[in-house]
Amino acid sequence: MPAQLEYGSAKNYALTNKLTINVKKNKYLLFCRPRFRISDSPTFNEIGLVSQFKLLGIILDNKLSFQQHVSFVISTCSQRFYLLKLLREQGMPLSCLHNVYVSIVVNRITYCLSAWGGNVKQNDINRINSLFRKAKKYRFTDTIYDFEGLLKYHDENLFLKMGYSNHCLHHLLQAHKEKVRDLRERGHEFDLPLCNSTIRKNSFIPRTLYAFIN
Repeated sequence: MPAQLEYGSAKNYALTNKLTINVKKNKYLLFCRPRFRISDSPTFNEIGLVSQFKLLGIILDNKLSFQQHVSFVISTCSQRFYLLKLLREQGMPLSCLHNVYVSIVVNRITYCLSAWGGNVKQNDINRINSLFRKAKKYRFTDTIYDFEGLLKYHDENLFLKMGYSNHCLHHLLQAHKEKVRDLRERGHEFDLPLCNSTIRKNSFIPRTLYAFIN
């Protein structure tokens, strides 16, 4: 099977370069459709199957729902509310408290937001927005942020940077080659990808390309 061949190639590469694979620390995650049966998944004798793992601070699950990631982020931010409470009780001005709140709470939520924010379910969006409202209620800030607004802001910011040819993600955008005039003017000169699944449609590249159509 392709997955088993890929793992064999990795083992051969390690052996050739005098490297050792620590099988106890290696797991594999199978991304699958909702109706896919795990029993049909490829098996490896040395490493085990997991349903989620953390990559660069983002918790990926096998359905790309990011539910566990949202729960982890909310739990982390809720704990940081205690520090904000202590600072407030020590008499820190609201303007300074707001800066701390943005640094340790808002920035934690928006970390890599464009990568995972598009596939978050409405229930999890409501949980994040509830956290923002609590921050205003507890007088940590005078601003109520919202998930959708933050996602749009970060999407636009990253997309505009990707437009420059020297950006590391620029190669993911394909120049529009269609000679026939479109029914609607575009806000960019890139091809619109075909999306055959909701996950694909809600991922960053298709989401922003379609969002920037005038």
